[in-house]
Amino acid sequence: MLSVVSAIYGWASRPTRQLVPRNPVRDVELPPNDEKPRTRVAQLEEAEQLLAALDPDDQVPYALAFYAGLRREEIHRLRWEDIALDGYRLHVRKAKSAAGTGRRPPIAAPLREILRQASLRNPFEPTDPVAPTSVMSGKIARRATTAWTAAGLTRITLHEYRHTYASFLMAAGYTLKEIMEYMGHSDLQMVQRYTKFLPQPEERDPAERLNTYLRRRRRQA
Repeated sequence: MLSVVSAIYGWASRPTRQLVPRNPVRDVELPPNDEKPRTRVAQLEEAEQLLAALDPDDQVPYALAFYAGLRREEIHRLRWEDIALDGYRLHVRKAKSAAGTGRRPPIAAPLREILRQASLRNPFEPTDPVAPTSVMSGKIARRATTAWTAAGLTRITLHEYRHTYASFLMAAGYTLKEIMEYMGHSDLQMVQRYTKFLPQPEERDPAERLNTYLRRRRRQA
């Protein structure tokens, strides 16, 4: 299907026609044919190693997927005016669905630091894009793959980082309603597909999570 669409846009964008300015599907990143698409979830240590292996500017879009669950198009649209570096949330002004549009996922501390460093490296206007490198072509994915191969790490896609974010929300104890909100999903079925990726708690006593909660509540009383 992508090849058909690409051929149509290629025909329409030729200099003799110029019906469209460019072929928008050129260099779109697709998973290799021998890879199951969008099913991988990284463990925390691995996910952080993958980020650390990247060039600082390339870290930004991958961190937005990993620490805030943003989709590729949402990363592409994100502007600095949508970020509260001194706060706790970012603003997804437009998503592919009504449920995702306008949502405000929390900014995890590691993401805040990556964004702060990016703002220092690249002076910006409020309407400038947050990601200093485009995610709408395959170039960043190729650079990332090269860096991960050199570091002996297994490749991950932006969408798989988004899956990782969802699994961490579940492991951290967020409610299904909160996960739906932060991921921009409109129904529980979309969220429940992440349950198989949920890390299993390392505990001998299954009551320990409840005990930990009760102790925390007592300290707050």
